[in-house]
Amino acid sequence: MTTESVNAAGDPDALAGCLVRTQQMLLAAGYRYIEGDEQRWPLTFVQMIKRDSILVIGPFAPADLGALCEFWTHARAQYAGRYCGLMLVGDHPTDDPAVRGLFEGTRGSAAYLDARRGQFRLRRGGLFNSDALKPMHKANIKQFLSGRVDAKARQIDCRNELIRHLQEFRQEQEFHAQARLAAGKPVAVYALLIACIGVFLAMLLAAGGQVLQTPSAGVLLNWGADYGPLVKQGQWWRVLSCSFVHIGVMHLLFNMMAMYYFGAPLEVFQGKWRLAFFYFFSVVTASLASLWWDPMRVSAGASGGLFGMVGAMLALVIRYRRDFPPKVWLAMRKWVVTVLGYNAIFFFMPMVDGAAHVGGFVGGLAIGLVLSRSPLRISWPRAWAWAALAAMVFGVLALGDYTVGRIKPGDPLEILSGRQELPTRQRLVLLEMLNASHAANDQIVLPVRAIIIEAQAIPDPGQRNAQAAQVRAIIATLEKDNWPAQIAEKLAQDSPTIIGSARELDQARLEFCRKTLDYLGGKATLEEARFAHQKYLTAQTLFGDWIKPAVGTQTRPE
Repeated sequence: MTTESVNAAGDPDALAGCLVRTQQMLLAAGYRYIEGDEQRWPLTFVQMIKRDSILVIGPFAPADLGALCEFWTHARAQYAGRYCGLMLVGDHPTDDPAVRGLFEGTRGSAAYLDARRGQFRLRRGGLFNSDALKPMHKANIKQFLSGRVDAKARQIDCRNELIRHLQEFRQEQEFHAQARLAAGKPVAVYALLIACIGVFLAMLLAAGGQVLQTPSAGVLLNWGADYGPLVKQGQWWRVLSCSFVHIGVMHLLFNMMAMYYFGAPLEVFQGKWRLAFFYFFSVVTASLASLWWDPMRVSAGASGGLFGMVGAMLALVIRYRRDFPPKVWLAMRKWVVTVLGYNAIFFFMPMVDGAAHVGGFVGGLAIGLVLSRSPLRISWPRAWAWAALAAMVFGVLALGDYTVGRIKPGDPLEILSGRQELPTRQRLVLLEMLNASHAANDQIVLPVRAIIIEAQAIPDPGQRNAQAAQVRAIIATLEKDNWPAQIAEKLAQDSPTIIGSARELDQARLEFCRKTLDYLGGKATLEEARFAHQKYLTAQTLFGDWIKPAVGTQTRPE
């Protein structure tokens, strides 16, 4: 609890002047009105919002203290999950019994501003986000009381903004209510969530704890992961089943969060049947894109369908712009751009199936442009949409036939799975690869990891310079000795999946050493170096999963 004072502005109507200044500054900072009485303004309560922060602002009347406390309790319950703040302006001293009663009778963040004397009383309760309710910081409250308003804020007509914002807000509320009425209760997104989680739990019960981190290729294939040679053998169902299989608990967690984040609003705007169709169509186009780009990759996860949801949302924004309130349309457009921009970062990561992401997005955009409806009314697709849908389905089938036709039989994974005999030459090369990876772990990764531990325990600048020199020498050796390329020459094109896994492991090892060098030089944090090490361990595990079944070795502890 804080009580302070500042030099108050010499406004003849101090209370009304403080309320106006406060709201002008909030509007300039990006807050919007969502509740208020334009007829009684400014001596009335208003509610303003900015992202997850909601402020209730109004005059303080001691006679209505009981009703005020009850109103505030109801408001906090109504906006549960958001950061709520109560800001009252009056002309009573901050030590007045009524003011003390206000703070005793309310919970959460509250501020009282004595507009006449320039004093304030502040309580910020339960705020774990330092960016939430910034107007209730001391410096901002002092500015509200001082009367120093910049030219931009001073020009804002609060009453006109109140009228405009309330009209927009009511329009948005009516839009969302009508969209929910047309869509019905959300079902599809929850069904997809339950299916993905259920498959993961079944994998966990059947295969054990390895499923939590990095399940082997064999486990993934047994549960329906996408893989070119098996699809070529007639297992077409894998282009759909792969969307319910996930590679570790973190993969599942991120995809399920994204599924709810993407799927829930799309189902509100399009209904359960369209959402389901958009999702599965996008999964198919994502799987085919993955097979076309790299048929030897074992691919799994719901990401293709999730990007299809984003594509369908973009199609909705394009086709039905006039049906959306302006604020909602702008927010959706910004949402789509943000999601695509954020995920573009992961596109070039070696462990991410970027082709599936692109294929899913394109499929979702295409099917959304054809089959999406207005979010405000239920309607069947028109004749041209059915014709376009038939053409798209035919095109996808033709693409699938062409893509699978390119896949060569006798893939190395067949050998590693024990379904074909391993030639002696390949077995010797694989053993050489496995031994080389173990040697690199012992001679490079473990010493570099020890350097990080030592640098953390003894942060001596001189010692760090010497350690940095050691790491630079290791990096120079790694860059010169490209053992995956040497192995690839011996294997030629017999095992593209194994060669690709070796390259990813080599890149992860080099990246870990570079991140360690950045940490020693102060250019990276310890957490970033640890994350790079974890990526290396994941690549090492995946690399071993490809080779160990073929050469008959056991997993080597690290």
